[in-house]
Amino acid sequence: MSVPLAQECGLGAVFGGALFAGGVQFLFGMFFTRIRHLFPPLVAGVVVLVIGIGLIPTGILLFAGGAGSEDLGSLRNLGVATAVLVSILLIYRFGRGFMAAAAVLLGLVFGYLLTASLGMLDWDRVADAPWLAAPQPLHFGLEFPSAALIAMGAMAVATSIETVGDISALTKAGDQREPTTREMKGGLMGDGVGTSLAALFSALPNTSFSQNVGLVAFTGVMSRFVVTIGALFLVVAGFVPKLAMVIAIIPAPVIGGAGVMMFGMVLAAGITLLTTRPLTQNDLIIIAVSVVVGQGFAWRPEIAEQLPENVAALMTSGIVPAALIAIVLYWMKPREERMLDVDVPLPTAVDPD
Repeated sequence: MSVPLAQECGLGAVFGGALFAGGVQFLFGMFFTRIRHLFPPLVAGVVVLVIGIGLIPTGILLFAGGAGSEDLGSLRNLGVATAVLVSILLIYRFGRGFMAAAAVLLGLVFGYLLTASLGMLDWDRVADAPWLAAPQPLHFGLEFPSAALIAMGAMAVATSIETVGDISALTKAGDQREPTTREMKGGLMGDGVGTSLAALFSALPNTSFSQNVGLVAFTGVMSRFVVTIGALFLVVAGFVPKLAMVIAIIPAPVIGGAGVMMFGMVLAAGITLLTTRPLTQNDLIIIAVSVVVGQGFAWRPEIAEQLPENVAALMTSGIVPAALIAIVLYWMKPREERMLDVDVPLPTAVDPD
């Protein structure tokens, strides 16, 4: 969405639209309690499952060398990715405590050292990067054309639906429960605040980054303290471009070796959500129709070319059509079946740290 919008209206419109989109996400979270009943575990599971399926092409492309790679699918790329994947699995299987929890990180370090020995790292980019730099607020300015507000606002809704699925999968994978209302509202509103702040610093909108669901499912660690440490590292990297470039030069096969597993864990998290309770024939129909139609639009975006541009963008996301179909079909289920999905609310649950 950002690329065609930038081509048509300029970067100022992209960041103005992103600032507006952050407000939409914030309001979605603020009023989520009124629409939470629309997202039972079955619907959330469909959303996460569609996200996981949609990540498969990205993961396998990184595994082979990444989009635009001149040696896509070369034996070297496949060998590096396979070595990283195998190292992660071995560390997780035979490691204990911290070693097992840090299997992905240690696997990435192994891949980094392996590719360095093979001459696959572009150290010139690190040498050219400055040691220190300060962010420049409003570098591209802000503009608010109606096209940008409509487009980015619509995508904010799609992103919020994705966040609902991601948070549901996180708590299920990390704590074997559904998220509390406070956690869901906090996640959605946090996305909105982050997106608006990012726009002021000429950064693109935030998303909940579904790949992290796979990481939590793999390690079982969902502490906000750990996430805060990661965030502080990113802040430091923002002020020290040379450090950021050391991370940025990681070859695609190294990321792909870890990504294949983590992306697959997102899909597995969706299956876990769907099987929270025994599935009825109506549930199977809901899953079948919503996943096929949602992913069908995502895989064959040309079928939406005749639709209005903003509608086409939502439909080809895969997430929005799948969620809408799942919601509608879910509320067409017999009432006695839907009553089986009612959970005891958890408004006072202690947030995990």
